[in-house]
Amino acid sequence: MERHASAPTVEEARATLAEIDEVRVATARATATPRWYWAAVATLISSAALIQLLPPTPRIALAVVPGLATAALALTYQRQVGVKLNSWRLRRMRLPIVVLVAGCLPLMAVGAVGDHVFDAPWSWLASGALLAGWTMACATWIERRWESAVRSAT
Repeated sequence: MERHASAPTVEEARATLAEIDEVRVATARATATPRWYWAAVATLISSAALIQLLPPTPRIALAVVPGLATAALALTYQRQVGVKLNSWRLRRMRLPIVVLVAGCLPLMAVGAVGDHVFDAPWSWLASGALLAGWTMACATWIERRWESAVRSAT
């Protein structure tokens, strides 16, 4: 005949749940993204527009560098933190990420339209500045959502 351990008392269950919440909140706080990370991402994203100012040969060769560098930065940061962050799995994080990515397309179009339609290559500088600003604005939104998730966990 098997013997089962007795059920925990209400106090023991509350203490265990409180410990779980403390670990979850500590993990969320430890994985909060520093501002330098978002500044680096904004720089890399805006460099996609600035690369368009180069002559055709280096421009073609460097076309994928901002995307690869952004992915490398994210992976390096995740290794440094020691936690693989998958913000996509958190529903409250999906909208800001989609808005960030979707907003970059028309901002790149600012440079393309300015350069090809109005013959104003300087419009790539404006596009780069807009992309950097857009990324930082979305980063602020993402960070507020993350902080909200941390607060709701407590």
